[in-house]
Amino acid sequence: IAADATKKVQSTCAIITEEIIIRFRKEVQLRVDEAKSKFAHQMQHEISTLTKTHDTEKRLLEKEIHSLQDTTRLREKELEASQTQLSKASCDCEFEKTRS
Repeated sequence: IAADATKKVQSTCAIITEEIIIRFRKEVQLRVDEAKSKFAHQMQHEISTLTKTHDTEKRLLEKEIHSLQDTTRLREKELEASQTQLSKASCDCEFEKTRS
């Protein structure tokens, strides 16, 4: 009778232990899935933030490039005007020399 009782207790313990293990594995898997989901969401948010920052910086750089191009064109026109004035002054000098 004691041997039968011992076997029944051992069998019951084995069943309970197996059930605990199954529940533990399910709980662990649930937590892993939640962590993966949370991590994926955080990464999507980070990527979105970085993309917005990149786009903003790109627009600012494009504005700066256009501004520099405008400044360059203005300086080229100023240089051209200065060269024209210099050339005219040089011609005037030559004309004055030949007149003298």
